[in-house]
Amino acid sequence: MKQNTIVGKTAIIVVDIFESDFSEERAFSEGIPSMEGNIQRMKTAADFIKKGRQLDIPIIVIHEVHRKDGID
Repeated sequence: MKQNTIVGKTAIIVVDIFESDFSEERAFSEGIPSMEGNIQRMKTAADFIKKGRQLDIPIIVIHEVHRKDGID
């Protein structure tokens, strides 16, 4: 079965931001706490991802995961 690919198409790459981060106002205040304007940055990212979905642009989500022992 042939599958569609995104080769040659525009895509949005989202690194370490998750839709759950945008679900409530409290979550906005927790994202990127050391960066000035972090609440507005999270809202802007949420709007950008939402618009990408509306335009049927592929969204590629990358999540950095660390080992529990912190060795990495």
